Amino acid sequence: NLTPKKKPVPCPTLGAHWVRIGFQGNDPRTDINRAMRCLALLQLLHLLEKERRLAGALFRAANQGGKDWPFACTSISFTRMAVQKLRSGKLNGRCNALGGVLEALHECHAALFRDFLARIRSGQDRFCALNDIQEGKKPIKVAKPRK
Repeated sequence: NLTPKKKPVPCPTLGAHWVRIGFQGNDPRTDINRAMRCLALLQLLHLLEKERRLAGALFRAANQGGKDWPFACTSISFTRMAVQKLRSGKLNGRCNALGGVLEALHECHAALFRDFLARIRSGQDRFCALNDIQEGKKPIKVAKPRK
């Protein structure tokens, strides 16, 4: 479980717990400051709060023995990809339909993760999956989870 059900306990700034959720080292600021900064945190927080089932499935998949991958760093990459889609105009219709940019970015971020999860569940290597998504290859069809 990524979010506590009981009263949250203070989280140390540095420590191995950051590696467990998919940062590259004991200090998450290194990854966050390298790319996308505050927006990366907003995207990850939105995923954890609004897409709980997806976030849980992703976290479990990210920590499977021998097939693990950095969940938080992948989220940062998908944040970057969502911003690239926004800048290219590919999200204009969704921004207008949803009445804002941030919601469209959140939706795109989650969609990228759904595609990634479908690809790795189908047996595709995570690096190939990331490459295919970045190159805009057709996503694997996956049903959106019910709320």
